[in-house]
Amino acid sequence: MLTLNDISKNVIDMQYEVRGALVTRAGQMEKEGRTIVKCNLGNPQELGQRPLSYLRQVLALVTSPDLIGTSIKDQNGNEVIHADLHQRARTIIDITRTVGRYTESAGLEYVRRQVAEFITRRDSIPASPDMIMLTDGASPAVKSVLQAIISSPKTGIMIPVPRYPLYSASITALGGQAVGYYLDEEHDWETNVAEMERAYSEAKKRGIDIKALVVINPGNPTGDVLPEHDIIDTIKFAQEHNLTILADEVYQDNIFNGNKFYSFAKHVLELKADDVSLFSFHSGSKAVGECGLRMGYMEMRNIPTEVYDQMVKIQSVSLCANHIGQVAMGLMVTPPRPGEASFTIYDREYKELQRNLEEKAKLMYEGINRIPGMHTAEIQGAMYAFPHLDLPAGKTDVDYCTTLLEETGILFVPGSGFGQRAGTNHFRTTLLPPKAELASMLSKLEKFHKVFVA
Repeated sequence: MLTLNDISKNVIDMQYEVRGALVTRAGQMEKEGRTIVKCNLGNPQELGQRPLSYLRQVLALVTSPDLIGTSIKDQNGNEVIHADLHQRARTIIDITRTVGRYTESAGLEYVRRQVAEFITRRDSIPASPDMIMLTDGASPAVKSVLQAIISSPKTGIMIPVPRYPLYSASITALGGQAVGYYLDEEHDWETNVAEMERAYSEAKKRGIDIKALVVINPGNPTGDVLPEHDIIDTIKFAQEHNLTILADEVYQDNIFNGNKFYSFAKHVLELKADDVSLFSFHSGSKAVGECGLRMGYMEMRNIPTEVYDQMVKIQSVSLCANHIGQVAMGLMVTPPRPGEASFTIYDREYKELQRNLEEKAKLMYEGINRIPGMHTAEIQGAMYAFPHLDLPAGKTDVDYCTTLLEETGILFVPGSGFGQRAGTNHFRTTLLPPKAELASMLSKLEKFHKVFVA
């Protein structure tokens, strides 16, 4: 019989805190009839966000192609699916024949072309479909790059702290070394080259062979958006130390308060940093809230052909990303255009999705900073806040979040699960519950906090 003693130590040591012990306890409480306010995970549709009609309608047609061209009307006699979406579905089926088959390992060529064209529109730079791979969301793409890079127990990957646990968990599972560099909380969680240099130098003294640097922009769990000078400084740091950059940009569509997203791809090209290998990741899980469709892509720059071939080989072990997710990624990067029949509905729904998220970011920011002994930086993007907690001596953010869950049903993730400076306490919360529920949650949180710290 297989026992725990037979399991890889790397797997046992791996931790993924956003689905850790508190989430298990919350599940038990739900079975007991308790109401749980799930602020632990960026899972938009779980918390009521509606999918975009355009994307779902085209997917409905390509999964049931006999319906293409069929009139489908609502109770008022109006066409549910506009003619231009029927035509889109017909074009997709003409290209791919059926979504029930395996695709080439790198992904459908026509979708990779669409992604390349999207990058060119976004950044006004050339992009090659031959350096794009379609993946089951961004996470498998990240893990495949780490799998390729981590070649020994001494291989180091620099990751931001606070970190998204995908990185620390994957590095541990693959037997590498996570080298944390702290983000600057006093300056809206920006990167700091001096801090990167500190982390790099200390790791090198321990014999760590640092090969890559991870940047998450917009930030998870911090909700920051990196200014352009941070992007440039980070590329120059990577260039100086011969580091590959992993640019996690899955929240690039979720930008608030007039902030602006700057891609690493654009700046690597503009800086002529041809000696910096770059892997950039994007996903439909956050951009349009379709976590369950598992749609993502990875773009590679300054990667030799033989390295690209190794990345495709890793993907080929799983044959390919799921076909429906690949089609959905193509739809995400080629939305309806003005003049098309479906544009009005799409435009209204997409703007409402973004407006609603920005309004909730404002509500969260103001609500948190209204509570004495708790504060958060400006929520500039993504869908999270990472508030700082002032707690009584001897109390930790794990104590705080555990007691909060038991007494109120509010589920946060303790800041220690993401990493933080010694002696500080935080928690991560999503912005995703409906506004009325979010306002109620903040009211309960304020009452709880006053009692907990008394």
